Amino acid sequence: MMRALKRYFSNWIARWGINLLVKWRWNSLHQATKKPQDSQERVLLSIISTNTSTQFGKNFDFGSISNIADFQRQVPVQTYETLYKYADEQRRTQQPSLTQEKPILYAQTSGTTGEPKYIPLTETALSDYKKQQQLVTYHFYQASPQAFCGDVLAIVSPAIEGHFESGVPFGSASGFIHNSMPRFVRERYIVPPSVCRIDNYTLKYQVILLLALANANITYIACANPSTLVRLLEMAKADLSVFTQYIESGAISFMDHLDEPTRADILTKFVANPARATQLKQLINRDNIGLADLWPNLKLITTWTSGSCGMALTAITQHLSESVRIMDIGYLASEMRATVTIDIDTQSGLPLLQDHFFEFAETNTWDGGNKKTVLLDDLDVDKDYYLIVTTKAGLYRYFMNDIVTVTGKYQKTPLLKFLQKGKGVTSITGEKLYEAQLLGAVSDVLRQNDIQSVFIMGLADINTAQYQVFIETKSRPSFSLHDVAGLLDQALCQRNLEYKTKRASGRLKHLEVYWLRSGSFEAYKAVCLQQGQREGQFKTVALQYKDQFPFSFDQYIQY
Repeated sequence: MMRALKRYFSNWIARWGINLLVKWRWNSLHQATKKPQDSQERVLLSIISTNTSTQFGKNFDFGSISNIADFQRQVPVQTYETLYKYADEQRRTQQPSLTQEKPILYAQTSGTTGEPKYIPLTETALSDYKKQQQLVTYHFYQASPQAFCGDVLAIVSPAIEGHFESGVPFGSASGFIHNSMPRFVRERYIVPPSVCRIDNYTLKYQVILLLALANANITYIACANPSTLVRLLEMAKADLSVFTQYIESGAISFMDHLDEPTRADILTKFVANPARATQLKQLINRDNIGLADLWPNLKLITTWTSGSCGMALTAITQHLSESVRIMDIGYLASEMRATVTIDIDTQSGLPLLQDHFFEFAETNTWDGGNKKTVLLDDLDVDKDYYLIVTTKAGLYRYFMNDIVTVTGKYQKTPLLKFLQKGKGVTSITGEKLYEAQLLGAVSDVLRQNDIQSVFIMGLADINTAQYQVFIETKSRPSFSLHDVAGLLDQALCQRNLEYKTKRASGRLKHLEVYWLRSGSFEAYKAVCLQQGQREGQFKTVALQYKDQFPFSFDQYIQY
C-alpha cells in the first residue's frame, strides 16, 4: 500500500513538473522560432562578448565582431584539430585559452575512430544540457504520458570515467545529465550508475539484462543505439532459462566478478521474485521473443532512429504493439544537443536556436570545394547539409562532419533530421555513393522480399572496382544472393545517377551481396570497442572503403 501511494505521488509530481515547470521553456523556444535569425544573432553575439578576452578571441579579434557577417569573415571554419591546441592549453594551464569560463567536465568521444577526443563542457553548457533535457522530456511525455507511470530502463555512458592531472574529470555529458535528474525521476531507473561503469562488456550486459528481466513494470526504455536492445534480446533468447532461475532463486553466478560497491548497488534494485520467474518461464520455449513479450507494459522507446541505426530499429520493433511509441532522441552528440524531436511522423527535431549558433553547407557544394555556408533562414526543405556549430563551450564554427536533412518547418524555423556521418560516402570512379542511399536501397529490397536483417555493411573495393554488401539476417534467407544483388544494383541506380552511369559503362563492376551469420555485428562491434570506440556512443558507418575497414567478415559468411 505504501509503495502504491509513493508511486501515485511520484506520478503526480512528474505530471506537474513536466506540464507546468517545463512548459514555459517550450513557450520561449516556440516564440523564438517565429524570428530565428534574431535569436541566432543574439546567441552568437553573447558567445562572442563572453569570450573576447580568451586567447582564441584575441587571435580572431572577437572585440571587433558586431554581427554574423563579421564573425564569418574573421573566423575560419574549425575542426577538432584546429581547436585542440586551445582546449589542451586551457586544460593544462587552467588559463582562458578557448573559453572565459573554465570547463568542469570534458566529454570523451571517439566518433567513428578509436582516437579519443575531449570536448570541453562549462558549467553554463551543462546547465543548458539540463534545460534541454527538460524540453526533450516534455515532448516525450506529450507523445506517451503512460510511459512515465512505470519504471525506466535507461542505458547511458558513465558520467565520470577518469580525471586529468589537473583533477578535471572526463566522461559523458549524457551520463552527467542522467545522474543529475530529479530524485523522483532517478528512483524509477532500474540500472544504477555503477553498472554503466563496468569495464567488462559482456558482464555489464548480463547485469543490465538481469535487472530488466526481473522487472515486469518497465514502461519506458531509453538508450542511444537500438543495437543495444538487439543485443539484450539476443542474450534473453539464448539464456532466458538461466536468468529466470537467477530471478526465482536470487542466486546469481556472475555477482562474484563485481566489486562490492557495485554488488551493493545492484541489490538495491534486485530481489528474488518467484512470481516474475513464473511469467518468464512461459516464454522460454517460444520463438521470436520481442520486447513487448518481456515487458508487456512497455509504452515508449527513445533511441536513435536515423542513419545506420535503422536496421537495428526494425529488428526490435517488429513485434511491438501500436500502443508503443518510438521517438528519436534528437540530434545529440558529445559536442552539444542540437535538436529536440517534435515531429513523431518524420522523427525530426527543432534546432535549439537559443543555445547554439548554427551554420550549414549544402553537401554537393561543400564537397565540390565551395566552402560557402548558409544560415537557418536560408535552408530549403528536402535538401541535405553539413552542420557547423558555435557553442557556449568553445566550439567556434566547428565542422561536425554530420549531414542533416531538412524535412519541413515549424513556424519559420526548419526542422532537421540526422541523415548520416559525413564520412559515410565513397567514390570508386566518381559516383559518390552516400550511406543513406545504400541504406535506403537495401531496406527497400529486403522489405519487398520479406527478409529480416539487423545489420548491413557496404564496402567499396577500389582494387576490384565494385561494392560488397554484407547483411546479417535473423535466419538464412532462401532468396538467391544473385537476385538480391541484382535488385540492389537496380535500386542504387535509381538513387544515384552517377552510379547508374558508371555501372552502364562498366567502370563499376557488378555488386556482390553476402549473408552473414547471427552474431556478426557483435563480433565487429567488439573489435571496434577493443580499438577504443566507446560502447555508449557506438555508431556504425554503414559505407566504408574496404582497404580502411578494420574487420574481416570472411569467417561469418553463410555460403
